[in-house]
Amino acid sequence: MKHIFLNLKRFDVPVELGGVNRIAPISAWGDYIVKHTQEKLKKYDPNEVEFVQYFPEAHIPAAVAALSEGSPVKIGCQGVYRMNTAKGGNFGAFTTSRPASAMKAMGVTATIIGHCEERNDKAGILAEAGVCDSAAVNRLLNNGILGPKTMLGHCIHVNPAEMDIIRETGTMVCNNPESNMGNAVGCAPVLQMIKKGITVGLGTDSYTFDMLESLKVALIIQRHNACMPNVAWCEVTDMLFKNNRKIAAKYFDAPLGILKPGAAADVIVMDYKCFTPFSDANIDGHMIFGMTGRQCETTMCNGKLLMKDRQLIGIDEEAMNARTMEASKKLWSRLNG
Repeated sequence: MKHIFLNLKRFDVPVELGGVNRIAPISAWGDYIVKHTQEKLKKYDPNEVEFVQYFPEAHIPAAVAALSEGSPVKIGCQGVYRMNTAKGGNFGAFTTSRPASAMKAMGVTATIIGHCEERNDKAGILAEAGVCDSAAVNRLLNNGILGPKTMLGHCIHVNPAEMDIIRETGTMVCNNPESNMGNAVGCAPVLQMIKKGITVGLGTDSYTFDMLESLKVALIIQRHNACMPNVAWCEVTDMLFKNNRKIAAKYFDAPLGILKPGAAADVIVMDYKCFTPFSDANIDGHMIFGMTGRQCETTMCNGKLLMKDRQLIGIDEEAMNARTMEASKKLWSRLNG
């Protein structure tokens, strides 16, 4: 099962107000997005792929109303208030931060909680009241969110107390070293999190599509940050080849990231010529210092060949590249006016 999530935060702001929206008036924006995507998405098997579009709450009624019969699109909201309504209890007297029950009543079937906006907002309010205890923010925001099927992204500025919360709740973490470096936001305390027993996986945050590249950078940024040239080797290789497998097992039925009977047959063949001995005892060294993603010549996903001898199977690569180029030109022309 694939899950395609489209987070439409702030894309509704018109260009004349500093945004990027050139496709529809603000009152018709949610309706336009749904109507111009759902029909083309119907060709995909709903048992194999899920599409969720996350809208700012002002656009949710129009987006839900635009759903056609049998639409594959699900409508999501961008976060819900930390407390929900309850019979005989909280009535949900909120305005901009809607309770989950209100979102459900509007037709929302998914929600997303991203980045640090809400955390920073609550910390700022508490600071104005003279409260500097970061744990107070944790108590406000972590209730019911963390758990063994929750994965946190980045975690650059987590402190030891927060690491303990992550570990105790069984929550997982995904480190994205190149993205963090590119945005100059700091280096995640990966070594400390792993030492505490937290499952830390390796990702890219779309900064690159080459996991070997991410692996190399994960190693050198941790060594650079620690000012020690002899750390992180085992940790970063475990993140990619062991912990990513553990994380995937939380969300997928078939075993991933391992070659054994019953597992998904995900295999790559690398065009790699080694000039030193090569074995299971030093393959990680060859991957970090010798291999790059571009050396991949054959790819199999779940037993299906997608590329053989660097030729894509079932895809007209030149036609696809031409369509992509045309679409990107149109996008940039809209963004740049």
